[in-house]
Amino acid sequence: MKKLLLAFALLYSSATYAGVGDVYNCMANNVTTVSEIGNDRYENEAFRFQWKEGEIIFSGSVMGNTQHKLLQSVPSAEAWDGVSSSGRSFYIQGKLALTAYTPKGHKWVVIVATCEKF
Repeated sequence: MKKLLLAFALLYSSATYAGVGDVYNCMANNVTTVSEIGNDRYENEAFRFQWKEGEIIFSGSVMGNTQHKLLQSVPSAEAWDGVSSSGRSFYIQGKLALTAYTPKGHKWVVIVATCEKF
Protein backbone atom coordinates (compact mmCIF):
# COMPACT_ATOMS: atom_id res chain seq x y z
CA MET A 1 0.00 0.00 0.00
CA LYS A 2 2.88 2.39 0.82
CA LYS A 3 4.40 1.77 -2.61
CA LEU A 4 1.09 2.46 -4.31
CA LEU A 5 0.68 5.75 -2.44
CA LEU A 6 4.27 6.75 -3.24
CA ALA A 7 3.78 5.98 -6.94
CA PHE A 8 0.54 7.99 -6.98
CA ALA A 9 2.23 10.94 -5.26
CA LEU A 10 5.12 10.91 -7.74
CA LEU A 11 2.87 10.69 -10.78
CA TYR A 12 0.62 13.54 -9.74
CA SER A 13 3.02 15.86 -7.97
CA SER A 14 3.75 19.21 -9.57
CA ALA A 15 7.40 18.14 -9.92
CA THR A 16 6.43 15.80 -12.76
CA TYR A 17 5.03 18.65 -14.84
CA ALA A 18 7.01 20.99 -17.00
CA GLY A 19 7.05 24.64 -16.16
CA VAL A 20 8.80 27.75 -14.92
CA GLY A 21 12.50 27.22 -14.31
CA ASP A 22 12.88 24.17 -16.54
CA VAL A 23 15.72 24.11 -19.08
CA TYR A 24 15.46 22.14 -22.32
CA ASN A 25 18.21 20.97 -24.67
CA CYS A 26 17.08 20.92 -28.28
CA MET A 27 18.39 19.53 -31.56
CA ALA A 28 17.13 21.20 -34.70
CA ASN A 29 15.79 18.57 -37.10
CA ASN A 30 15.30 21.13 -39.84
CA VAL A 31 16.61 24.69 -40.24
CA THR A 32 15.43 26.36 -43.44
CA THR A 33 15.34 29.91 -44.72
CA VAL A 34 12.60 30.87 -47.14
CA SER A 35 12.79 33.89 -49.44
CA GLU A 36 11.47 35.13 -52.77
CA ILE A 37 14.41 33.53 -54.58
CA GLY A 38 14.17 30.11 -52.95
CA ASN A 39 14.86 28.01 -49.88
CA ASP A 40 18.15 27.16 -48.19
CA ARG A 41 18.60 24.33 -45.72
CA TYR A 42 21.26 24.50 -43.00
CA GLU A 43 23.07 22.03 -40.76
CA ASN A 44 21.12 20.90 -37.74
CA GLU A 45 22.39 22.50 -34.54
CA ALA A 46 21.91 22.18 -30.81
CA PHE A 47 20.43 24.98 -28.73
CA ARG A 48 18.48 25.33 -25.51
CA PHE A 49 15.65 27.25 -23.96
CA GLN A 50 14.59 28.10 -20.43
CA TRP A 51 10.94 28.36 -19.42
CA LYS A 52 10.70 31.51 -17.28
CA GLU A 53 7.74 33.31 -15.77
CA GLY A 54 5.94 34.85 -18.76
CA GLU A 55 8.70 34.19 -21.28
CA ILE A 56 10.95 31.67 -23.00
CA ILE A 57 14.67 32.45 -23.28
CA PHE A 58 16.49 30.78 -26.19
CA SER A 59 20.28 30.43 -26.40
CA GLY A 60 22.72 28.73 -28.75
CA SER A 61 24.23 29.39 -32.14
CA VAL A 62 21.13 28.74 -34.24
CA MET A 63 18.98 30.86 -31.93
CA GLY A 64 21.35 33.55 -30.70
CA ASN A 65 19.93 34.97 -27.49
CA THR A 66 16.27 35.64 -28.11
CA GLN A 67 13.22 35.96 -25.91
CA HIS A 68 9.65 35.02 -26.69
CA LYS A 69 6.80 36.34 -24.58
CA LEU A 70 4.44 33.54 -23.57
CA LEU A 71 0.96 33.97 -25.01
CA GLN A 72 -0.26 30.87 -23.22
CA SER A 73 1.24 27.92 -21.41
CA VAL A 74 -0.10 24.63 -20.09
CA PRO A 75 2.59 23.08 -17.88
CA SER A 76 0.57 19.89 -17.25
CA ALA A 77 0.52 19.28 -21.03
CA GLU A 78 4.14 20.45 -21.43
CA ALA A 79 2.98 23.02 -23.97
CA TRP A 80 3.27 26.73 -24.69
CA ASP A 81 3.22 29.24 -27.49
CA GLY A 82 5.21 32.42 -27.64
CA VAL A 83 5.86 35.49 -29.74
CA SER A 84 8.70 37.93 -30.32
CA SER A 85 8.92 41.09 -32.38
CA SER A 86 9.99 39.01 -35.38
CA GLY A 87 8.47 35.57 -34.95
CA ARG A 88 6.38 32.92 -33.30
CA SER A 89 7.15 29.68 -31.45
CA PHE A 90 5.11 26.64 -30.45
CA TYR A 91 6.16 23.81 -28.14
CA ILE A 92 4.29 20.65 -27.17
CA GLN A 93 5.66 17.54 -25.51
CA GLY A 94 9.20 17.63 -26.87
CA LYS A 95 8.50 19.19 -30.28
CA LEU A 96 9.30 22.81 -31.10
CA ALA A 97 8.36 24.81 -34.19
CA LEU A 98 9.65 28.33 -34.60
CA THR A 99 9.43 30.96 -37.32
CA ALA A 100 11.25 34.27 -37.43
CA TYR A 101 11.56 37.05 -39.99
CA THR A 102 14.99 38.46 -40.69
CA PRO A 103 15.13 41.75 -42.58
CA LYS A 104 18.60 40.90 -43.93
CA GLY A 105 17.71 39.38 -47.29
CA HIS A 106 13.99 39.49 -46.44
CA LYS A 107 13.95 35.88 -45.28
CA TRP A 108 11.86 33.73 -42.99
CA VAL A 109 13.74 31.26 -40.82
CA VAL A 110 11.84 28.07 -40.00
CA ILE A 111 13.15 25.71 -37.30
CA VAL A 112 11.70 22.35 -36.29
CA ALA A 113 13.39 20.73 -33.30
CA THR A 114 13.18 17.94 -30.77
CA CYS A 115 13.79 18.95 -27.14
CA GLU A 116 14.32 17.20 -23.82
CA LYS A 117 14.20 18.57 -20.30
CA PHE A 118 17.74 19.03 -18.95
